[in-house]
Amino acid sequence: MTDDRRAKAREQAKAIEDKLAELKLDLVDAGYKLAQTGDDLYLRSVQQRREVIEALEYALSKKPPAPARVGRAVIGGF
Repeated sequence: MTDDRRAKAREQAKAIEDKLAELKLDLVDAGYKLAQTGDDLYLRSVQQRREVIEALEYALSKKPPAPARVGRAVIGGF
């Protein structure tokens, strides 16, 4: 009987160790995916910031449009 208990306890311990190893791998995988998502979000925000800066620089480099005259009224311009 005692040997049977020990064998059963070893099997249970082995099953627990296997499950723990599996959970550790899942945790590492989830951490990697989270880091990748964070990197992607950071790079996307940097790209968006760069696009806004480029648009502003382009807008500031252009001359403002000349006002259009229709009869005596002035339309548009700055």
